[in-house]
Amino acid sequence: MTFPLVHIASLLLAIAPPASKPAKAPPTKVVKPTAQPVKASQNQDFHTQNAIHSIRIELTADAWQQMQPKPKGFMQNDFPEQPAKLTVDGKPYTVSIRFKGNGTYMMSGSLIKRPFKIDIDKIVKEQNINGITTLNLGNNVMDQTGLREVLAYELFTQLGVPCSKTTFADVTLQIPGIADNLAVGLYSIPEQLDARFFARHYPKPVTFVLKPENANGLPKFDTWKQYETVYEPKGKPSDDDKKRFMDFISFLHNSKDDEFAAKLGDYLDIENFARFLAGTVVTSAMDSILAMGHNYYIIRDPVSGKFQFLPWDLDLAFGAFPMAGANGIRLSVTKPYTEREVLLKRFLAVPMARARYEVACRNASAIMRKLEPLRTSLGRTIAPVIAKNDMSTVPGAPNFGMFGGPAPAQDSVKPVVAANTKSVFVLRNGQLHQFAANGLKPIASAKLPAQQQNPMPNMFGDGVTLTEFFTQRADHIAGQLAGKLTGEQPRGMMGGPGGPGGFDLSNLVAGNATNLLGLTGDTFEPTEWSKKWADLFATIDTGKDNQLSKAEWDTATLKPNDFMANIFPGQIWAALGGKTVAQASFTKITTGWFETFDANHDGKLTRKELGDGFLAALPPPDFGRPGGFPGGPGQ
Repeated sequence: MTFPLVHIASLLLAIAPPASKPAKAPPTKVVKPTAQPVKASQNQDFHTQNAIHSIRIELTADAWQQMQPKPKGFMQNDFPEQPAKLTVDGKPYTVSIRFKGNGTYMMSGSLIKRPFKIDIDKIVKEQNINGITTLNLGNNVMDQTGLREVLAYELFTQLGVPCSKTTFADVTLQIPGIADNLAVGLYSIPEQLDARFFARHYPKPVTFVLKPENANGLPKFDTWKQYETVYEPKGKPSDDDKKRFMDFISFLHNSKDDEFAAKLGDYLDIENFARFLAGTVVTSAMDSILAMGHNYYIIRDPVSGKFQFLPWDLDLAFGAFPMAGANGIRLSVTKPYTEREVLLKRFLAVPMARARYEVACRNASAIMRKLEPLRTSLGRTIAPVIAKNDMSTVPGAPNFGMFGGPAPAQDSVKPVVAANTKSVFVLRNGQLHQFAANGLKPIASAKLPAQQQNPMPNMFGDGVTLTEFFTQRADHIAGQLAGKLTGEQPRGMMGGPGGPGGFDLSNLVAGNATNLLGLTGDTFEPTEWSKKWADLFATIDTGKDNQLSKAEWDTATLKPNDFMANIFPGQIWAALGGKTVAQASFTKITTGWFETFDANHDGKLTRKELGDGFLAALPPPDFGRPGGFPGGPGQ
């Protein structure tokens, strides 16, 4: 599946219709698809899988501005909350709302259609929607099928792993001057992992819940305060829970192999982890514990006292995250992790644990093979709402997508929606098609507008449909388990050149710096360094007033419609003060960088010193605001 950059092209792909002894996992089952969506009502379970709820969000323009995120680190933001009026299936609520997401928000930070988290009971106490107090609205900006998350949770459910129920919403926004009664299309809504969720899965209250972020390798710390920064506990864990988890992490990193094999079951629910890992691997959900150190929960079972792992944020399941450095269909079953992931490596080295995992992989593959009828039915159900997806940018914001070109699926061309909302028309394969009571049918020929080519095809998806993935992935897993095929091991964040340790961000930054300055070679002398910065200043100072303005900097360093190429210059400008900078200040700052970056004080810089130095000196990219980076357009 390609990742197109125009709205019509996204529609074409998004709505495509069917083009010791190992423990026994639960038997696979097939969910019978329903051809028509369930009419959402106050009398049904909110998270009904094939329901499409009607949701309207009303915000003041000031509230929208106050919601804009505040960066706190690489691909991390603080999201301020604001009051809003929410109408769900015709019933009004006063709620607290904020944006949410890491990569998902990064991809949609300049769009009107963004991911939301809504607290139903924060302003009006005890307010709920059929017992629901939190809504997670996923905008599926990186999943043009709109189905990956729903289908992945279905697989985990059938595999016997406690996980979210799901549903859909047709969302309209009302923000004066920004989105005036604007239908933005389909959202998926996974169930929040909260007290209500845990009460359904466990006989006693769950008091220990972690949601790790940037926790590659499950790092070990000395104090609980340090653990909090990475493992992000929810609620207030008891002292006993804290100690037990710290003991588990210490055991993970310090125990000998024989001790680890003998005592692993004292800490970890091995059957749960085998199924959790198998579901993650079979669906090739690599934006996860496999490579990225996030998108899962750790809880302590209130009965057994053992730790369990639960899935979360599955919109890039089924091979839609090749940036981890492995093809989704060919992802390794035996080594599905980056070399940093200590628990996965050690777990699969324990024969009993490995045997249970392989049983779970076979069961998960069988479940996945049987998802096609459900995919077909749900695809037909959501297609008219996907046709209303609006991926346009906020008025005045630049049209930057994450990796160049306009924002995802955004173009001036909009789907044609008839006055009768029961009939929705879309362009597909050069023809105008109509969704009506009897499904999709071509009704006329139409000329497609010129479409810009995607500079990075197949970024989110491996160039296959979900239908193809289900079969090809299951076949490849069977081949690997039989010893006939070899899988691909993820290389790390974005599959970069960093070797077994993952993506070498320092080397990337060093490359950005040498490109900006025109430096060559692997070591740099102070005279060359000073001359290159002086030459850059002279080139950019078009006004010849010994001052650099933001306009001069942007014109010389930023590349239109190339998001990634603009991150480093934007950071440099922010580090220079973010305002007009005089030549003397410019020279002082850049000279100081050389002295600071020279870690071994030998009077020259290596590429590693250059990259490491800039990583420490520059502010994190500001992906949260329009413009996407410090000093970028729109700032």
